[in-house]
Amino acid sequence: TVTNVREKLDEKGKISSIKCRICANGSRLDKSLYKNSSCPTIATESLMLLFADAAAHRREFKSVDIEGAYLECSMNEEVYMSFSGRVLVELLILYPNMKKYLHSGVLYVKLLKALYGLPMSGYLWYQKLKSVLISLNYEMSNKDDCVFINKRDPNKIKKAGIHGDDILVICDNIDLVNEECERIGSNFTNYKVSDHNNFKHLGMVISRNENRDIDINMSKYILDIVKEYNLDDVNKYPHDNKMFNKDSSNKVPENIRKNYHSIIYKLLFIAKRCRPDILLNVSYLSSYVNACTYTKCKYLIKLMQYLNNSMDRGLKFIGGNSVNLQIYADASFMAHSDLYGRTGIIVVASNSVIATKSSKQTLLAMSSTEAELISLYSAIRISTELRDKCASFSIECSKPVIFQDNRNIIAMLDKPKPYELSSKHVTLKYYAVHDACKNNEVEVQWCSTEDMLADIMTKPLMGDLF
Repeated sequence: TVTNVREKLDEKGKISSIKCRICANGSRLDKSLYKNSSCPTIATESLMLLFADAAAHRREFKSVDIEGAYLECSMNEEVYMSFSGRVLVELLILYPNMKKYLHSGVLYVKLLKALYGLPMSGYLWYQKLKSVLISLNYEMSNKDDCVFINKRDPNKIKKAGIHGDDILVICDNIDLVNEECERIGSNFTNYKVSDHNNFKHLGMVISRNENRDIDINMSKYILDIVKEYNLDDVNKYPHDNKMFNKDSSNKVPENIRKNYHSIIYKLLFIAKRCRPDILLNVSYLSSYVNACTYTKCKYLIKLMQYLNNSMDRGLKFIGGNSVNLQIYADASFMAHSDLYGRTGIIVVASNSVIATKSSKQTLLAMSSTEAELISLYSAIRISTELRDKCASFSIECSKPVIFQDNRNIIAMLDKPKPYELSSKHVTLKYYAVHDACKNNEVEVQWCSTEDMLADIMTKPLMGDLF
């Protein structure tokens, strides 16, 4: 067994309860023996699409938390567990009649219910929740296994997005939301329903106003990270313009590298949800989690100081706005010290960011036009995925528009054949983009560099540009 004790906080960051959970030490099991050991969770882009749609149509939603979710599932495998030490002492105080089952001071039990820590528990829970939703006339999306839509009554919108034991229920009005939360929750032993104007969901604080705008921030999560590492200083920018320069500093000791690794993935959790302004930094620094240097640590500290100065920032979906997808695709030519470029993409719906990408290009571009073409190809793929998700989630959306600030690309797409490109791989990407435009799947429009939102994903901007 493994015992986990932690504080549970409310929306204001105050301790609401102390949670103690006895878990199975699943690391003792041979995971190769269990074929079904994964629990799907809703993709971040899918969740943000649901928020964008809810804001656009001023729909209501609440979060349902199924308490002790895994204990709702009967085991389908034969698994035994031992109790010893302090946990056993406390268990015998509660159940003294179990003393007769002790063997050499250890209590062995056969598990009848799924426990946290077992490799199959997540899968069993997902199947249980899925069967409940289907019995309530919900249909699973074919683009995300964790998004369910009830299409039984076309005049009543009912959607659910699931992540473990947390369920986001979205309906046209608050009465319908309450009804659906009750219908879903009543299938389980214990459940809690959130408020509809201010609540926590998957580490994010969700709040709404009279216009039914949706504000999302993770300030408490950021504050906890800052406090954990005793950071008091602040910084106006998360980087300087030398961040991509060649690094000749020494590698840090292993204990520092482990801390670096831990912080990076905590910040990635934030960046992909509601802080796109730090994704460039986190994406770049994450490339060095196994070979961290003193210079990279300096930039990580700078990034955390920036967060300390801006922890209240987040996303805002505007109520009554359009869900129509606006995709900004940009590239930085020869951005890195090895002269590879960088792709940056920002997707906007309902006046807020729903998806982002910042990554080093894997093809060596021979010109800025080629670098932009590589970025545009990535944008086409993201556009196709999000357009298909909109259709699957019953979200009305017009043809996606991709904004580009390179006029050569716009001119090239109007021609039946491209200019001379450096490799067949780049040429292939051109034809993929050209065909998507020709087939009316997307529209590519020019925008000025000043209006190119994705510029922030391609290089470390400073001053007014940032």
